[in-house]
Amino acid sequence: MASQGIPPGMSSYPLPKMAVVEFTGFLNREHPGITSVSLDPGVVPTNMGLSVPFPQPFVRDAPELSDVAAVWLSSCDKSFLSDVEELKKRKEEISDGELLMLGLKGSFGEPNVVVEG
Repeated sequence: MASQGIPPGMSSYPLPKMAVVEFTGFLNREHPGITSVSLDPGVVPTNMGLSVPFPQPFVRDAPELSDVAAVWLSSCDKSFLSDVEELKKRKEEISDGELLMLGLKGSFGEPNVVVEG
């Protein structure tokens, strides 16, 4: 989640994560023979995670989820995935489009309204 937004006072934390996500994309495009993956552990309830101005109901991901995902990703060719079972069925759709690109698209909230946490 840190790669998807910058809470006030926390710019030094998510910016490197955003750089890793972009770097992973560049590696995939520039070196199609290798698989590079950026794994987001989610919003894990750590001391730091619980101190961030973030809606607390979303701070609930288990650290073990990243462990399982990392082992699964290293087990065989997963170059077309960013999730697990459902995405296997959508391999062609995912590989042919821009579905592996990080970004926020659409209309969000009211124009010119800033929400502070």
